[in-house]
Amino acid sequence: MNQAAAPQGKHIPQRTCLGCRTTKPKQALARIVRTADGRVAVDTTGKARGRGAYLCPNAGCARRALKAGTLKRALRVAIDDAALAELRAWAEQFAETAPTPAQAP
Repeated sequence: MNQAAAPQGKHIPQRTCLGCRTTKPKQALARIVRTADGRVAVDTTGKARGRGAYLCPNAGCARRALKAGTLKRALRVAIDDAALAELRAWAEQFAETAPTPAQAP
């Protein structure tokens, strides 16, 4: 018996947003990275070395992740004031979007 393999589509990596806890394609999320020297920054390329965490590109998710401390836990680092200010400024460039019913906590 020779079974033909079912055709499969291309695998799309999924990641979970720390703010709203929804799973989305990796390319739809922004990556925050902790580098080897302990700095926390927004990874615009998505390929920087270091421990990464993902957020939806909207101000609400970023605020929730920063306020609840989930970003700090995910990156396993204390976020200094300069990095925190940079992350807040980055988040505020996005339009505020209301969470959909699936995103509501």
